[in-house]
Order: sequence, then structure tokens, then C-alpha cells
Amino acid sequence: MLLLNSQVPDRLAFISSVVLLTISLIFCFRKGTSFYMRTLPYFCFLNVLSDYIVWLFPRTLEVSFLLYTTIELLYFSFLIICLIRSARIKRFIKILDAVYLLYVVYYLIRHGQIPPFRYPVIIESLILITASSIYFTEIISKPLILHLTAATEFWLVTGILFYFCMQIPILTLSSYYDGIGDRSLSIAIYSANGYTLFFTYILFIAAILCTRTKTYPRTY
Repeated sequence: MLLLNSQVPDRLAFISSVVLLTISLIFCFRKGTSFYMRTLPYFCFLNVLSDYIVWLFPRTLEVSFLLYTTIELLYFSFLIICLIRSARIKRFIKILDAVYLLYVVYYLIRHGQIPPFRYPVIIESLILITASSIYFTEIISKPLILHLTAATEFWLVTGILFYFCMQIPILTLSSYYDGIGDRSLSIAIYSANGYTLFFTYILFIAAILCTRTKTYPRTY
């Protein structure tokens, strides 16, 4: 989701999100597509819709951002849980999601207001970085080789990991300079989020265009 702070990166990210939605609608409902990929167009639609709502109703930014962040976390966790084999790790990810939800509820009750957007996003990022890293650990430990031109899940999780690894330094630096009163530099740093989203959507499009995952035994 965009915060609409800078025009060029945000426009680039928004246009690419529309392209992603279009491609997902074309390819994700084809026969033989895995269940978790069939859910992707709904999330892509929500992604575009949330940006459009904030553009039309700027006063809803804080509420919209918190709701979107929460849905995004739960959805990406669902995707990764579908791909991870270990039942214990799946439960662990669900526990981390529950911790996030408890934090949001606690903050709302304790302070009577929505938490600053950077805190939920940083918690979300840490959870999804952990979950994505576990997926790659399982991939490395498998006695198989992924065919990257058809490895849907690989590109999908790569996109998730890339985006949330970038979120933490961008938000931390942007918040720091905003806190010391350098608003222009804060906006400039956060504008990198638009480019990060663009490259993430490219990886998601690569995942969609992979019709199926193929694996081959390792040869030595």
C-alpha cells in the first residue's frame, strides 16, 4: 500500500499494481493452478482498491493503512504456510500473527488510538522475513533442484522477502528524519518504497507466469 508522498515512485507502483491485478485475473484462474495462487487476484484487487480509497478519502489513511497491513500480514502468512512442510513451523507462524493482533488490540485499548503506522509494519516485516527465511531453509535442505522458469512459489516468496527486507530500513530512516524535523528528507527516503513495490510486483508477475512448479533430482 502506498502513502502517496511522492508522485513518480507512487505512480510507478500504482500502475504496476494494476498490471499485476490484470495479469493475475488472466492467469491465476486457469485450470490446474494451485489453490493458493487462485487467491492472489483477490489480494491484488484489495491492493489497488485500498490505494484508490486513500486517494479519494485522505482522512481514512491511518485506518486504511492499519487494516491493509493486518490483511497483508495474514494473507502472506497464509501463502507461506501453504508452502511450508513442517506443521510446527506453521503453528509458529500462526502464533507470531496472533502476537501482532494482540499488539494492535492492546495499543487500541491502552492508548485509544491507532498505533503509528511504522510499528505494525515493522512487526509485520519481521514476521514475514522469518517465515520467508524458513521457506528458503526448507528449499535448501531438499534433495531437489527447482526449475526457476516454472517455480511459482520461489518467485512469490522471493518477492515477499525482498519487499519486507527493504521495509525496515526505509521506515526506520524515514521515521528518524521525520522525528528530527527534516520532513523533506523523510519523504525522499520513503519514496524508495514505491520503487521497492515496483520490483516486488515484477517478482509476483514472474510467479504468476510460471504455470507450474517442476523439480528435478540433483545430479552429482
